[in-house]
Amino acid sequence: MKKSILVILVILFAMSGVGCTEKAQTDVGNGEENQTLTSTPIQPVVREHTFDDDVNVTIQKTTYLNSLKTADPGCFFVVATIELNNTGNTTYNINPGMWALEWDGMMYSPDIPATYADGVNHPHVIADEELLVGPGGHQIFQIVYQLQSALSSEPNPEYSIVYLGE
Repeated sequence: MKKSILVILVILFAMSGVGCTEKAQTDVGNGEENQTLTSTPIQPVVREHTFDDDVNVTIQKTTYLNSLKTADPGCFFVVATIELNNTGNTTYNINPGMWALEWDGMMYSPDIPATYADGVNHPHVIADEELLVGPGGHQIFQIVYQLQSALSSEPNPEYSIVYLGE
């Protein structure tokens, strides 16, 4: 009885293999005469140039800028160091009034006196054209914002710099 079951299984296995090879040969034979290979050119994906391509921002929190400028009680300064590497076609104005800080969902304007305080790296110029960074230009500068401590989530607030021009 065991031998007959074993023989039946071997026969079934052999027949299933023959059926598969016949099917494969039939499919290949039918498709060869009707198929031609064509190449389709791949279109490159063009990504639009964005503000984030040009700007790298690091921040530092402090309550003290120099002996003449300290944060108000219950507040702290955010010193944003902005590295602007203009790879696009836009001209950026580095006037502090053109840059806002979004911190934990709230927008902040720069603290202009603190931005121009000694020890802060921001150009002290009057002529507007000296504040412009055109295509291909590079500038590293700092802008200072003063925030209320109670409105900041710690230790990892979400922040971004927003350019208010164009």
